Amino acid sequence: MFTPEIDALVQQRSRTSRLVWLALTLSIPCYAVVAYVVVSSGSGVTPQTSDLLRNALAAMAVVNVLLAQGFWKFLISGTLSQTSDSVADLNKAVVEKLLNRYHVAVLIVLVINESIAIFGLVDSIVSGELDRILIYCGVALLLNFIRKPDPAAFLERVRSRAGR
Repeated sequence: MFTPEIDALVQQRSRTSRLVWLALTLSIPCYAVVAYVVVSSGSGVTPQTSDLLRNALAAMAVVNVLLAQGFWKFLISGTLSQTSDSVADLNKAVVEKLLNRYHVAVLIVLVINESIAIFGLVDSIVSGELDRILIYCGVALLLNFIRKPDPAAFLERVRSRAGR
């Protein structure tokens, strides 16, 4: 597939990406737990919260869903188009550059996904209601599972676009 040196680099970056993914994915259910604890204890509840604020938080979450998907397509297609002509051979320097760009794209999308769960946490704490936190967290988790990092598959995609 690749040289042993490149395989080692891909394995290292895969472990790093997956650890970051795991940490950010496991933090999302924590927001639901925090919301439950805060709301059930009665602290931080504002009973006069308007629907406008809750709807604004929901709208921001929807915008972030679209933003995450748009950033992913933009960053990955930009990386593929910039490198498809220059990867006649996938040497270590080229692979490292590609993996760096891929890792940045993964991080940006995962952080945007996590912000969706944070909007749910804010919604729950401000409104004192837990009716939406699971929706926010569920969407964030689903998006994280869709964008689970796989650097080796990404490099195969680069290689196939380069006509190798």
